[in-house]
Amino acid sequence: MKINNKVNKTVQINGQLIISKLENGQEYVQFLPDNPVVGQVEPFAGLAKAQLLNNGIFDSLRKKRRQRGKPVFRAGWASLSFAADGYDYITFKVPSAMRYMLAKIVKNDSRKIIAYLIKEGWSK
Repeated sequence: MKINNKVNKTVQINGQLIISKLENGQEYVQFLPDNPVVGQVEPFAGLAKAQLLNNGIFDSLRKKRRQRGKPVFRAGWASLSFAADGYDYITFKVPSAMRYMLAKIVKNDSRKIIAYLIKEGWSK
């Protein structure tokens, strides 16, 4: 179990919330503080889910990044990784020009991964 040792602090910032529509139809939301102060909040960038209610309340929740596992085994065009999210991933990355060989590549590299799993005692 992971324990979060960070201290959460609430900062109140007065300003304007500007919502506009771009030429391609996307909505653009921007917050402009009345008195910008460097270091008042920790900056971040990332994907978020946001909602604007009809009473003017704006909420934004930053999406968690997917935990990526480092490959434990590579076989030609494939890799095997055990991720922290509780899933095991077998990934194939093949250039489009070699698509005609895809069935053969999947068959051969899958055999190599299965042999690795048996050798390491993960499979019977």
